Parts: sequence; structure tokens; C-alpha cells
Amino acid sequence: MNVDLSAILVPIVQIAGIGLTGLAGWAILKVADYAHISKQNVALQTLLGGVDRAISFAQQVALKDVDAHDTIAVQNALTASAANYVIQKLPGTLKTLGIDVTTTSGQQHIADLILSKLPPA
Repeated sequence: MNVDLSAILVPIVQIAGIGLTGLAGWAILKVADYAHISKQNVALQTLLGGVDRAISFAQQVALKDVDAHDTIAVQNALTASAANYVIQKLPGTLKTLGIDVTTTSGQQHIADLILSKLPPA
């Protein structure tokens, strides 16, 4: 007596193939999500390092005429100089993080990053 299981096995193998394909797609999406987070983390660390370098640069520029200005003017000049440095040196990083420097909110975001790293006046 021969039993032909092909009528049962073919649909089971097809369903299993669909399930494995779905599982593989899910796994690929999870890896892509993790990679995106890692890319953003690297971009953020690059931006924060750039802000530190920008502040150092701006402090050197501001110290040249510190006697001619009061504290608030120097703070504003330092922030503006550091922001320009960040915008010029890190355009790709800013784009990766979704910071649009052509908008007021993007410019304010950069200024806030810089001001958060400055000591109080």
C-alpha cells in the first residue's frame, strides 16, 4: 500500500516558505533599524565634537577683542561664530540628523547646542 503525501506536503512547504520569507523580511527591517540608530548616534557624536571645536575656535576669535565688548556681546559673538563654524564644517552631519540650518528652528537648535556647552557668563 503506497500513500502519496505530495498532495499534503506541497501546500505545507509553500506555507512554510511564505512564513520564512516574512521572518527574513522582519529580521532585515530590525537590522536596518539598528543600523539607522547607529548612524544617527555616530552623527550626533560628530556634531557634539564639532560644537566643542567650534567653541574653541570662537573663543580664540572673541578673545582678540574681549576688551572692546561687554560680556553679553562677547557671548553673542562667540555663539554666532561657533554656529557658523558648525554649519560650514558639518553640513552632512546636520543633514543626517535632520537639522535644517535654513530655518529659524534649525539655527536655534545649533545655538542651543552651543550655549549648553558654554559656561555661564
